[in-house]
Amino acid sequence: MGAILDVVEYLKTPFGAIAAIGGLAALFFFGRWVLQD
Repeated sequence: MGAILDVVEYLKTPFGAIAAIGGLAALFFFGRWVLQD
């Protein structure tokens, strides 16, 4: 449980938010690319 709280605290930082958005965007585009194949 502590690890999840650490991640939440990290996502509250500007860098963490950017990393989360970038990761979600990468997964989204990668998923669309794979589905098109």
